Amino acid sequence: MNASVTFTATATPRPASSTRTTVTAAPTAIIASTGTSATTITVTARDESGLPISGAAVVLTASGYGNTLTQPAGTTDANGVATGTLSSTGRGTKTVSATVGGVAITQTATVTVSAGPATTIAILRGNNQTAGAGTPVFTPPAVIVGDAFNNSVPGVNVTFAVTAGSGSVSGTNPVVTDAGGIAAIGAWTLGDQVGTNTLSATAEGGGITGNPVTFTATGVGEFWTRLAYLPTPRMFLAAGALNGTLYALGGSDPQGSGNLSTVEAYSPATNAWGPRTSMPTPRSSLAVGVVNDVLYAVGGWNPDPTGTTLTLATLEAYDPTTDTWITKAPMPTPRAELAVAVANGILYAIGGAGEPTPCDSEPWRLCSHMLGTVEAYDPATDTWTAKTSMPTPRIMFGAAAANGIVYAVGGQGSGNSWLQTLEAYDAATDTWTTRAPMPTGRFGLGVGVIDGILYAVGGEVFNAATTANEAYNPVTDRWSTKVPMLEWRRFFGAAVLNGRFYAVAGSSSAASNWRLDLADAYKP
Repeated sequence: MNASVTFTATATPRPASSTRTTVTAAPTAIIASTGTSATTITVTARDESGLPISGAAVVLTASGYGNTLTQPAGTTDANGVATGTLSSTGRGTKTVSATVGGVAITQTATVTVSAGPATTIAILRGNNQTAGAGTPVFTPPAVIVGDAFNNSVPGVNVTFAVTAGSGSVSGTNPVVTDAGGIAAIGAWTLGDQVGTNTLSATAEGGGITGNPVTFTATGVGEFWTRLAYLPTPRMFLAAGALNGTLYALGGSDPQGSGNLSTVEAYSPATNAWGPRTSMPTPRSSLAVGVVNDVLYAVGGWNPDPTGTTLTLATLEAYDPTTDTWITKAPMPTPRAELAVAVANGILYAIGGAGEPTPCDSEPWRLCSHMLGTVEAYDPATDTWTAKTSMPTPRIMFGAAAANGIVYAVGGQGSGNSWLQTLEAYDAATDTWTTRAPMPTGRFGLGVGVIDGILYAVGGEVFNAATTANEAYNPVTDRWSTKVPMLEWRRFFGAAVLNGRFYAVAGSSSAASNWRLDLADAYKP
């Protein structure tokens, strides 16, 4: 009896080598799309001997988001090759991995997906801000540029331009978007007028939704701004302004350096300080006046070689064009803690502390008596002339001129008082009159005139400093309260420059570690 037997066998591919099988991509860089830009993924299966494996199933995976991954059609061919494709709407680096016959392959392929062409622009930050008129907004405006798939697009030129409010921008412009698709202007300074300011940001290219975008900011009036710190901390200094520059002169360093001759200049345009030629005479509690673009440093304290404090009659003149000092005719009456005002080209040195003499009640001690002395200096003749004394002798007060009238404000009077006194001097008649008293009595304050209004700022009130800012209108003989200083301040330098009141150094609050290097500006 004849019989037959049937055998059945199933052919399976040899196992793939995880290390000798390769995974490659060509090209290695594509553009975000829904398939119009794609890369081919090629897997070449090999066994441990490096021989190709045909008939093996290949499965591809890719990292990241937005991927469209087409798996190989069928198994590996006679050369061990199988191919698929990858496209993606998600920008970034994709890592493509493969398994062959269930074996994870060690090699991977890296594909970089770049953003597509810019199709959108939007505000990222810096919109709807409020800042003082004529000052930069706190947050520089920034935009973000994207493609059709919300990927950020680098390398796009964005131009920023002021469209309302007559402000300005600074920094590189146009700005090229960074790796995150962001372009930010260096700074946006609002116009000098109170009201609405607008700024446009336009991305280069066509068909960009939202292009250009518009930022809006509101300029407000009457505010204080913190400026760059003064390089040399000090108190009992003086300040003056001319030719668009603010100068800080002299003062004392409570850390042990004593009285200073240091002069430092501040540029509002760059918000930066720089050194200038020092005064010939170190001193504190001096006063400063400016006549015909020359800055005059008047009086002050300075110890002699034995350590005895000397009251100075010294007058030194600074020429900013040559950065040089010249000694001028000294005041007839040496004094410190005085005030200076300039009216009609004449410098008036007013009040202050005179030469120490034996105290009235304690003759074994020296006291610096308070003066009402007024002496006028004419730069044209380099001469001094005595004038009618101020009715109220005082020290550490402020003085400034408005419409040719000199005003003496506050100060310390007899009995260690905190004066509210306001007295006005008319040079034409050489007479003094009493005006409405300042609401907050104080000394060690700063005084300046802007647009005919006199501002009395800061100072000491009953053994503590104050942030008080009060304005006097000479026409109505009335005072009003204004925005207070950013923190209390006394014994500082004060000057007016380009319609702003500057407060420089002095003694500040414990919250700032008693900092003596702060500089602030007030815009009425």
